[in-house]
Amino acid sequence: MSEEVEVLKRKIEREKKARQQAEKLLEAKALDLYRANENLKKLNESLERQVKERTEALQYSEEKYRGIIENMDLGLIEVDNDDIIRKAYKRFCELTGYEENELIGQKAADILLPDEDFRRVIAEQNNNRKEKETGVYEVPLKKKNGEVIWVIISGAPIIESNGKVTGSVGIHLDITDRKRTQEALEEARQVAEDARRAEKRFLANMSHEIRTPINAIIGMTHLLYDTNPNKKQVEYLSAINYSADLLLNLVSDVLDISKIEAGEMRISEQTFSLKDLINSTLQTFRLRLQGKDVKLVLEFDEEIENDVIGDSTFLTQILMNLLSNAVKFTEKGQIGVQVSLLCRLGDFLMTEIKVFDTGIGISPQSLGRIFDSFKQADQDVKVKYGGTGLGLAIVKQLVNLHGGEISAESTLHEGTTFTFTLPLKDSKQQSKKLHSLSESISEDWKNYHVLVVEDNLINQKYVEGLLLKWQMSYKIANQGLEALDFLQKEDFDIILMDIRMPEMDGYETTIAIRKLEGNANQFIPIVALTASAMSDEIDYAFEIGMNSYLTKPFTPDQLREILEQKLTLNPNRQVEVQEKNTTTVSDTVIVEEAEKADEIETLQADYLSKIYGNDRKYAVDMFGLFLKTVPSQFALLKPLIDEQKVIEIGKLAHQLKPSFTMVGLPEITQNLQILEKMAKNNEDFETIKQTFDEIEKTFNRKIGLVEKEFDILK
Repeated sequence: MSEEVEVLKRKIEREKKARQQAEKLLEAKALDLYRANENLKKLNESLERQVKERTEALQYSEEKYRGIIENMDLGLIEVDNDDIIRKAYKRFCELTGYEENELIGQKAADILLPDEDFRRVIAEQNNNRKEKETGVYEVPLKKKNGEVIWVIISGAPIIESNGKVTGSVGIHLDITDRKRTQEALEEARQVAEDARRAEKRFLANMSHEIRTPINAIIGMTHLLYDTNPNKKQVEYLSAINYSADLLLNLVSDVLDISKIEAGEMRISEQTFSLKDLINSTLQTFRLRLQGKDVKLVLEFDEEIENDVIGDSTFLTQILMNLLSNAVKFTEKGQIGVQVSLLCRLGDFLMTEIKVFDTGIGISPQSLGRIFDSFKQADQDVKVKYGGTGLGLAIVKQLVNLHGGEISAESTLHEGTTFTFTLPLKDSKQQSKKLHSLSESISEDWKNYHVLVVEDNLINQKYVEGLLLKWQMSYKIANQGLEALDFLQKEDFDIILMDIRMPEMDGYETTIAIRKLEGNANQFIPIVALTASAMSDEIDYAFEIGMNSYLTKPFTPDQLREILEQKLTLNPNRQVEVQEKNTTTVSDTVIVEEAEKADEIETLQADYLSKIYGNDRKYAVDMFGLFLKTVPSQFALLKPLIDEQKVIEIGKLAHQLKPSFTMVGLPEITQNLQILEKMAKNNEDFETIKQTFDEIEKTFNRKIGLVEKEFDILK
């Protein structure tokens, strides 16, 4: 019994200990749970606090940026992928005049865009948004009241966190004022352009009105040559003829200062005697100084070569303007030209030319503006002496065009000195280069093949004669389609391309050549032959793929120089020809001076010398061809004039004009060019007829001289 009791006690003791252990464990677990619960409670409180802070910050940020957006001068809307407006901000509503509830749910393009073309723009931009692209574009926007404004829209996609595009936001900036300003500026530009064109038309008409009496002066002068004048009369006639010829060549440029300022003047290089040019120019003024106690002086630096290369026409114009002022304002003392060599730079002679006088002088306050257009020293000078105030402006532009500079010094009542610098080329250096080159390339040129594209028979024969002389092979095409046919059959090394031709002109032909894929002639050098040297035409020629240009009439040396430079451009050739400047003038006239003194004055010996040199046979061929073809062609102008066929008149004048230069009658070429321009511009027909009448008189007067020249040449 006692043993059972002991066993029971021990069992109870064990259970007691186990219960105590369980209670301790439970107590510990409860404590841990309590502590965890407390921590969780604290964490929850912290999270709630953070959420509250974040919410407040977000609300502040939203209110802040909403305030910024609403106060900025930018209208925002949000649209979905179907261009339906989902949100419209306050500034956008103010911009368009709509309430937000009037916009929500509307298709943006339908309600806001007045023009169907711009709806397509918006549709394209919305498609770009779906591809997550941004964009900026200008469109007109129709307000609620019907008013149309212009806005710049900057569009950006709205992208959710999963990367999906749900729509786009558009930021609108009102640019109506800027747009209206642009339109006003464009309108003003158009008005200015119209005024410029009107000015050009006026100056062209004025130029023609001046040319007509000048032509009469030239004609009467040449008729007086045939009356056996005495030596003094010949001197007077020579001065008249020199001045009239110069005026005829320069009157358009003198009248149109805007042409210089627009960059439409081009330097044309010739070889000439600088000393002779200045002497001839001074001689022109000797007659005007009769009755005045004024001496003409020339101081010439003998270190300057007799012949130089430059633009003799422009240099003469510069000197004429400066000397004309000197003669106008000088009553006694002297007027002079001083020429000095400053230095040599390679082939260039840096030349300084001074034109001085002992005239009335210029006040210091007036000296600074004398080179401005339409400005004269003082109002009383204008009243007393007249003039337009353009002369010195033209001089400055021409000097700058040559790469030189001009300045003036003057003392009131004592005189004025104009000093300008000009870089002129040394003709001896150029001649040496030409001489050393002539033998080295003569054999190479035999291997070159030239395509001449020209519709004028006289011009064809001229170029043909030169190519034969230089032993070059060639083909002649009368117009563009024939040229393309040649190019499909043969390989050429260079093309001489006339610009004005029937059916397909030189521009169209060049464009077609540059598209001849797989043809060896596709990138052949092309030289434009043009009677016009206007900058826009030349720029267009280069733009479409031409490589150079020659202005008609051109001398053999000018053509040769172009060939030497451009034959190296042909990618199909490996012949190397060094770049040269070969502008020279033959010293030998084609006929004897003693036999032909009068006719040379009439037929422009300088042109004949440049074209033919001493090649009498070549001259005989060209004069014969002229007499065989040109008179009959010229006769066709009269019925066209009678029938007032303006377009045909212009075309025939264009065809005829180069031919007269070939026989020493460049004045007819110039007047035919005027006739062509008048026809092209559809000017008053009575003016066209008067111009033709003058040309016809000159032709009838001088065709006999061409025939005499031909007989002597034979």
